[in-house]
Amino acid sequence: MGFPEITETADGRSAVYLAEKLHPDLIVLDINLPDINGIDAAKKIRQVSPSSRIIFASLDNDADIRAAALEADPQAYVLKMNAGRELPKDIRAALDAI
Repeated sequence: MGFPEITETADGRSAVYLAEKLHPDLIVLDINLPDINGIDAAKKIRQVSPSSRIIFASLDNDADIRAAALEADPQAYVLKMNAGRELPKDIRAALDAI
């Protein structure tokens, strides 16, 4: 296994574009992105790169937002305030499922 490639983008439209171009194993996606929010970006990513695993990261613990995010079938929904503790285990679980 080689070194992982890590790519970063600042908005939802670029996230969809990169997912289509790179077909990454894992995408950590913020809910609050400019131009296309993370939930809508995830739905588009599912169309262009269906095998990519998605983990949402969010500051928002609102039940409606969380429910909308879960409709995009992510591997996890992590609150940013808990990311240091939860994100590593969620990343491992998502990658182990490949």
